Amino acid sequence: MKYLGAVLAAGLTFLAIVAIGIFSFLPAANVSQPSAAEAVAVEPAVDIPVTGQAVSPAAVDVAEIETNLAQRKAIYRSQISQLDQLLHGRRQTYQAQIELLGGQVGTAQDQLDTLLNQERALQGQVSELEALRTERLAAYQAQVEQAHSQYSPRLADLQDQLAQVQIRLVEANTQLGR
Repeated sequence: MKYLGAVLAAGLTFLAIVAIGIFSFLPAANVSQPSAAEAVAVEPAVDIPVTGQAVSPAAVDVAEIETNLAQRKAIYRSQISQLDQLLHGRRQTYQAQIELLGGQVGTAQDQLDTLLNQERALQGQVSELEALRTERLAAYQAQVEQAHSQYSPRLADLQDQLAQVQIRLVEANTQLGR
């Protein structure tokens, strides 16, 4: 994520260079290329009315080539301009997306920090509650032991008395004949 902007810029620059390279070797669509029949049927000489001198076919071809070359240069310049505009637009789009993603990453980082702080606080509370639970459990166990030791002899006395009463009841029932 740290190098996303640099990678995108390098990739777009590379694509622009490749596109310019490809378009520089392609013939222009609106420039007419002479066909083979036209190339063979060249007039032997052309009269220029201003000077009255005859011009050789090579001179006409040079002028035509220069015209074609100028047209191609104009086409290439317009294509380069279009590509520059496209590249600039995409850079702005990518920059806006990078800023948006950067903001989202910042927000997510803030949320993560908040959650980590909450986790630490909750872990502290859990530790306190565990300590309190252990302390209360020990106090409960102590109370149970105390109650057991306190009431155990009394329970034994009551059980002995109950046993004696049951024995007397049985003796009384036997005397009464039941």
